[in-house]
Amino acid sequence: HMKAPLKKITVLCLKEHKNTVMDIIFKSGAVHITPSAEKEISDKNNDEAALNLKLQRQSEALNILNKYVPEKKSFFPKTKAPALKNINLIDSSNDILFLKNTIDEKRRQIQQNNKTIAFLHPYKNFKLPLKSGSTQNTCYGIFTAEKTITKQLLDTLFEDAYTKIIFSSKNKSAFFCIVHKNKQKEFDTIIREEGFSKTETDNDIPPAKRIRALKNENEELNRDILKCKQKLKELSCNRDSIKLLYDTNKVLKDRLSALKQGYYTKKAFIINGFVPANKAKNLKDRLESETSCSVILSLPDENDDVPVLLENNIFSSPVEEITKTYSVPSKKDIDPNFIMAVFYYIFFGMMFSDAGYGLLVSLLCGYIAFFSKAEQGFKKTMRLFFYCGISTIFWGFWLDPTKKPLILLVFSVALGILQILTGMAIRFYMLFRQKEYKSAFFDVGSWILILLGVVFVATGAVLKIRFVLIFGTALVISGAAVIILTKGRDKKNPVARFFSGILGLYDITGLISDALSYSRLMALGLSTGVIASVVNMMASLTGGKGLGIIVFTIVFITGHGLNFAINMLGAYVHTNRLQYVEFFSKFYEGGGSAFRPLKLNTKYYEFTDGKD
Repeated sequence: HMKAPLKKITVLCLKEHKNTVMDIIFKSGAVHITPSAEKEISDKNNDEAALNLKLQRQSEALNILNKYVPEKKSFFPKTKAPALKNINLIDSSNDILFLKNTIDEKRRQIQQNNKTIAFLHPYKNFKLPLKSGSTQNTCYGIFTAEKTITKQLLDTLFEDAYTKIIFSSKNKSAFFCIVHKNKQKEFDTIIREEGFSKTETDNDIPPAKRIRALKNENEELNRDILKCKQKLKELSCNRDSIKLLYDTNKVLKDRLSALKQGYYTKKAFIINGFVPANKAKNLKDRLESETSCSVILSLPDENDDVPVLLENNIFSSPVEEITKTYSVPSKKDIDPNFIMAVFYYIFFGMMFSDAGYGLLVSLLCGYIAFFSKAEQGFKKTMRLFFYCGISTIFWGFWLDPTKKPLILLVFSVALGILQILTGMAIRFYMLFRQKEYKSAFFDVGSWILILLGVVFVATGAVLKIRFVLIFGTALVISGAAVIILTKGRDKKNPVARFFSGILGLYDITGLISDALSYSRLMALGLSTGVIASVVNMMASLTGGKGLGIIVFTIVFITGHGLNFAINMLGAYVHTNRLQYVEFFSKFYEGGGSAFRPLKLNTKYYEFTDGKD
């Protein structure tokens, strides 16, 4: 269980062979490319921009089809891609986008019409157009007010004008008015003083007639929208073609992006990277036999920024993504995944704790992980939860958190101390391997002695074994003495060294806090069991006949479903936290760069042989 050994690879070929070389590299899925400091000096083109545009339009078209003509979702989305030469590919993306834009435009017009209808509705009984105008001797128009108005008020304000109320409500009113041109100035003054507003419109169609016309227009627009939707439904038969073209263009774009990482001369193309040692020779032979190129393999130098490729067995590989989420191992780190996997599965099972829940998880995830046709990454995740489910079944049968919670609490803290000690032992080994002997013995070994001493003291006190108690006390004193004498060893002043050592003992509070953090193993296990018992009790109170059976079923399924979801999430989160905060902090540096090989990275289909 370790980081896989890598070799440096350099490929040299003529520029006209670069695409063939990159195809082989992509198909192998085994080469991590390191960018060249030199830039391409020739053979520039706009292919990548064109592919980006195609990808964008195809992605938008597929999203549109998914909205208007949904397809049945498969649990395992990717299928093996057919050979492109054997099918007639049709790219309907532009037609689909045009139809979507047409639908959007007609919907915007309907919205605008509806706003106009809402505005005209209060005026529907008014027989004249809302447009202002004039005759030889008069002016006329419609005015609004943000208040209630009465005919008596209008007659009082406009003695020499003809007025007619169109509508009047608490928040808005409108009236029609005709006034002689000789009274225009006095009329305008009253309008301003009273806060009336003139309705400005150029339309010369009466409100009721215009409302009918707009509604008829909306009906026509809706018919056009239905026609567009029908055309989208007809074009959905090309969905698979668009998906296949999308993935093909994605592969081409990735290849163009990879070509930018190489070094170019006028006639040659050179690319550098890393390849797993066990795949290096086969890749070299294939490249040199299928293309006119030269491949150089060598061991990485000490100064090379070598990426990290984790190599674990079927048991520990599922937790690799958990480790990567925290950080990729550095050059100095060991691969922690096997040791972490043991604790991870144990802790998850203790926190989830219900054997029935564990059986459900292990059956479902086990089927997907070992028997389905799902993607490898997804199957790997399902293996993680399969092992967690097996652990949950074990702990669910072995202990009942509700019966002896104190014993479980002690056991949880004991497991925590064991993991902390394991982390310290790994740190000791890493420092020893790096020949930092003083740090290994004085800075880490001393705390190992103290923790081991605490374990022996606790064991001796509980079991009342005097020898074990004395031995544990001696270990604690020895560890503390080492810390006091060596913590400030870099300081020249003996007094400063002594007080640095005394202050160093304060770190014991951090270790105690870390150990107590593992009490969450008991707390979450207890919550799962208690809630499950409460759900069972509530369901049993519904009775066993007629409606009671229905209520029982609803309460049972809903209650256990919520308990399952909440506590599984809690177990996952807190198990990760224990690894990241309590375990990794004892030895793990991280900060490495992950091995990311060039490969056929598609969205809809699996391209086993690249682009046909």
